[in-house]
Amino acid sequence: MDDSDSTTDRQAEIAAALAGIDAAKERNERERLVGDPREKPTTKDSQEKAFLLAMQSQKLRRQVRPAGARKPKPFLPTFRTDRDILSADVPELVWFVPGILSQGVTIIASAPKIGKSLLCLGMGISLVTPGRALGKIQIADACGVLYIAMEDNDTRMKKRISLATQDDAGAYGTRQFEMNIEYKWPRADEGGLDAICAWLDTRPHTKLVIIDVLEKYRAPSKNTAGQYEQDYLAVAPLVGVASRYGVAIVVVHHTRKAAADDPLDEISGTHGLTGAADNIIVLKRQRGKAEAVLHLIGRDVEERELALSIDKRLWQWNLLGDAAEYQGNELQVSIRATLKASAVPMTPTDVATALGKSDKKGKATIRQALTRMAKAGNIRSDSGRYFVTLVTHGENQAENPANNELSVSDIDF
Repeated sequence: MDDSDSTTDRQAEIAAALAGIDAAKERNERERLVGDPREKPTTKDSQEKAFLLAMQSQKLRRQVRPAGARKPKPFLPTFRTDRDILSADVPELVWFVPGILSQGVTIIASAPKIGKSLLCLGMGISLVTPGRALGKIQIADACGVLYIAMEDNDTRMKKRISLATQDDAGAYGTRQFEMNIEYKWPRADEGGLDAICAWLDTRPHTKLVIIDVLEKYRAPSKNTAGQYEQDYLAVAPLVGVASRYGVAIVVVHHTRKAAADDPLDEISGTHGLTGAADNIIVLKRQRGKAEAVLHLIGRDVEERELALSIDKRLWQWNLLGDAAEYQGNELQVSIRATLKASAVPMTPTDVATALGKSDKKGKATIRQALTRMAKAGNIRSDSGRYFVTLVTHGENQAENPANNELSVSDIDF
């Protein structure tokens, strides 16, 4: 018997087991067949059974009401007031990457080959370890990640993960949770949404789902519906899933060619996409440059712009700080470039001399700037000498000067 026959037999077995089972009995039946869903399935067979059972239950929930069944109850408002809400015990918003990624649906958009997939992979790695997202943001609680990478393959993914985790290979290898990577996934209208729900039903430790990219997941366009409606419906069901399961769902998308003053207007499609999503992240990077700007907009995140820099050795994004402060201070940019070009840590006098500011006032200005940059974490100091920070998922390390020989064009974005 080949694999397809085996899978068909399992589907038939699960479907038969579920015949006539209502939602209240669903969990008990799943535990009987495959064990406690809170425990990770130990074999591929048990994983398949658990997933197929959950998929079947998703379909049963949406079946047409059988003949003779009780009619739905008429709609009644809740009559809930603002006083009720103020006095209620409302849970706090859950942050998976503090200040960046919260529970709900977040669209991450950029032009092609800018680095949005590397951004997603980095966040996934930091959550399963747990480590530091964007090199600086400490993740408190580890969790499972489902990365639906429909434009990738094993060759590219292995290289990216190996490079990103090379400084913490030991910790990454012994982590508690997994980042599952799937290259194929059904479209939303072909069971894709049900499959995500089934995954979350059978793997409750999964708290981040990454869909890369939206165009390969969403239902094909229909001439019978307006574009705004289709864009809205491409994202809105995912918002419901994120709320129901208490997870973050990242949807990777592209920006349009035309630039705009408002980053939301640069996202390809209508405002139906951005209107349905909880939060929007737009990544902008000039080709050939290592620095980028991350625009954060949404219902739950503080609207701001952050400066990022790609680590050419780890192929990962590092957070530099507020974009306006980082980009607006040309002196700090010059200081950082000088430190990166040096094979050894430099004193304030060394930096001042290199920048042609060796007079008394110039040295004082350089010393103050170095102190501020070190305090902000953009550089490091040791015994009065300064060097560029390389922030990894573990301890900070001085940047290897050999990294400067690598080009941004060497990175597979």
